[in-house]
Amino acid sequence: MELMMGGSLTDILGRSVDFKEAHIAYVCKFVLGALAYMHRNYRMHRDIKSDNVLVRRAAPSPDPHIR
Repeated sequence: MELMMGGSLTDILGRSVDFKEAHIAYVCKFVLGALAYMHRNYRMHRDIKSDNVLVRRAAPSPDPHIR
């Protein structure tokens, strides 16, 4: 498993945040892609929530990468 220094999506956004639709779509695209990968490999995740979406920050860029 890869170390994700950025913390969880909840840590980044906080509990009460006005999240724009474009940002929601971006996160959903990657989360659903990861779930599709897991299902193709006969794995499942039974606790999908923002606390369990881990984020890392690339060294030169402030843009987070979702895992």
